[in-house]
Amino acid sequence: MAAILLTVWKRSDKLKILISALKKNRPPKIYVACDGPRENLFDEYKEVNEVKKSIDELIDWDCNIYKLYSEKNLGCRKAMTKAINWFFANEEEGIILEEDCIPITDFIPYCSELLEIYRENKKIWTISGTNLQDGFIRGDSSYYFSIHFNCWGWASWRDRWVNFDSNLDSWPMAREKKLLEGILKDPIEINFWTKIFDKLYKYQKPDSWAYRFHLTCFLNNALHIMPNKNLIKNIGFDNDATHTKLNLKSSSTQNGIMPLIHPKLIQRDVFADKYIFYNHYKMTIKKRIKVIFKMPLYYPKKVIKLMIILYKKIVK
Repeated sequence: MAAILLTVWKRSDKLKILISALKKNRPPKIYVACDGPRENLFDEYKEVNEVKKSIDELIDWDCNIYKLYSEKNLGCRKAMTKAINWFFANEEEGIILEEDCIPITDFIPYCSELLEIYRENKKIWTISGTNLQDGFIRGDSSYYFSIHFNCWGWASWRDRWVNFDSNLDSWPMAREKKLLEGILKDPIEINFWTKIFDKLYKYQKPDSWAYRFHLTCFLNNALHIMPNKNLIKNIGFDNDATHTKLNLKSSSTQNGIMPLIHPKLIQRDVFADKYIFYNHYKMTIKKRIKVIFKMPLYYPKKVIKLMIILYKKIVK
């Protein structure tokens, strides 16, 4: 069973749910990284201490626990980057879970098996536990391949993570040479990601490590494994969230992905990526309609199903 990194901060209520879920698998090696409280916020000191107390009290099975606790608040990007660097300095591969990403029982064996299978395949950079296809099954296997990184429960290897361009040093050259055009093809997608990376590079906003890693993956032609069943429930959509205050929810979780059925070919599912972009990155009615009309005509049932989903979102 692969080692696990838990990245936590001040939400002990979420952490308790996460540890309860992990207890079903009883992982033998857990790393815990906790960011510190912000200065002069006494309530936050209490909340962070409650999180640390929960770690000591609730992980009560036979397990090696390693801790990296920050005395000062580093913020999302620096805290997460430091935590993952620390984890992969000690482990060649492993699983990363934030405190609000709750795995089902199949998630850890799913990641552990795929970490072993794709260890030497340098095309594959991460293994995600989150499915954002709203019930659409991609291919005839347990998972498919995407160019999009998702951080809601994931796994990777040290030799992939070590390439992380945290400061976006590669962006000016990539922008000048229009490298995204060769990767994404769609002008709407190219424009969307260009604006995000411009804002990150010029203004350091948002305070996100994940977008920065997304760019690293793009520029290295990385592929990511996505499950055909959702294995992670994100419970972080509230006022305490750093980035997930919007209604961007993962699908309901589903057991039964094990034993895994492996795809015969390692290639990107272009339409699945198009669906993720227009339905989860560009969440507007106009973009949802666009993706319907871009669907191939040999998917009549899927078009109808997507139109039903669109209607439900409009009338909400």
